[in-house]
Amino acid sequence: MSFLLLSKRMPTRCIPLARTLVTSRPPKVFTPGRFGIAFDIDGVLLRGLDPHPSAKTALTKLQENDIPFILLTNGGGISEVARCEDLSSRLDFPIAPSQLVQSHTPAKNYTKFYETILVVGGEGENCRKIAEEYGFKNVFIPDDFYATDPHISPFSTSPPPAYARNVPKGTKIDAIFVFNDPRDWALSTQVIIDFLRSDNGVYGTLAEPGHMKPVPTFFTNSDIVWASTYHMPRLGQGAFKEAVLSIFPRIPGATGGAHLRSLGKPTTPAFRYAQRLLEQNLVAKLKATSPEFRVYMIGDSPDSDIRGANRARINGTVWWSILVRSGVWREPYHAKSPIAIVDDVLAAVDWAMENEQKIKDGVALEKYPSNLRPGFRQLRRKGLVRGSSPDSGGKVEVGDIGGEESARLEKTDGAMKEKGDGALEGKRANGESGSHSD
Repeated sequence: MSFLLLSKRMPTRCIPLARTLVTSRPPKVFTPGRFGIAFDIDGVLLRGLDPHPSAKTALTKLQENDIPFILLTNGGGISEVARCEDLSSRLDFPIAPSQLVQSHTPAKNYTKFYETILVVGGEGENCRKIAEEYGFKNVFIPDDFYATDPHISPFSTSPPPAYARNVPKGTKIDAIFVFNDPRDWALSTQVIIDFLRSDNGVYGTLAEPGHMKPVPTFFTNSDIVWASTYHMPRLGQGAFKEAVLSIFPRIPGATGGAHLRSLGKPTTPAFRYAQRLLEQNLVAKLKATSPEFRVYMIGDSPDSDIRGANRARINGTVWWSILVRSGVWREPYHAKSPIAIVDDVLAAVDWAMENEQKIKDGVALEKYPSNLRPGFRQLRRKGLVRGSSPDSGGKVEVGDIGGEESARLEKTDGAMKEKGDGALEGKRANGESGSHSD
């Protein structure tokens, strides 16, 4: 783990981990460095359908200082092009598809592994069209199976929609992707369970007891609830995933466990895909050759934005998380250890730019030990960190770390990375495996 060398007159290295209010502003002349910004959308750039008052100012500041940024959201259900057109109009600021990662955008990585897929969720057949745009060759949706045989969902009373396609007998589904919240939970749950119990993914079949090989199933959003216009949170795709996880093992004859994975925040595939976009932008702007740089994740959700950024460790790049008060998070709920807590998106951008200037001036760490994990309490017990917890709104000073302690933290971090990322090769590339994922 490398640290910025400081002057001999400075006995300690200091990095502010959280502050209640950003009071200073970055210098007027700012030289861009090896860093980028990742924004959540809802609660950060937008409040419902309206832009946050400081959103355009924050984005303009990045543009003027040639700082690359992307939008990383668990939203989806429409194409990246359509979402960018909508965002550009609402924010009054141009957003390109190359700057947007939706919950299902990483599914593009799987087109060479899976030819025929079932896509669940969204309005009508929007998600089918998105999957086809990604490059999947044969895409079916639950309505197709309902139109082919309405008995598949006996309690669904609506007539099959006109856009539904006939499913040929013997159709084999290679993978299931839940792109968005299902509009008919009963139909979607039944169709998914049917394929999890099928004989190698063949429509209408049932695997022999003890020989069940569930179809790989990807969920793109683990958020249990979300903020709608209703005065209380509503169930989201994460709740649907929990329903499937609970039902499948209770089905008679279900064995082996469902092969379920996640693609959206806070999982590694979402942050890996976002980092790749930022790397391309950074290389183009600074003509950089090394993949290592810093990313500041600005979000309002401790569970998806902060947690995901804190554990993202990809090709040596450090992700730092900044939590804003303008969205779903409310004190005193656990903030999941962001590096800073600020009021809104503009304050977050100012904090990141100010911190980068401090790094250049030699008064801030280039990398924080163990990327906030597993280390705050451990570091404080060893006397390496002084001050209050990052969640308390106080400042933290980081003392000098000797070579032995630094190596131990590096080794611990490597083990956590291997355990947390769970990246697999081949058909499992960029996915997280297991019967239950975050």
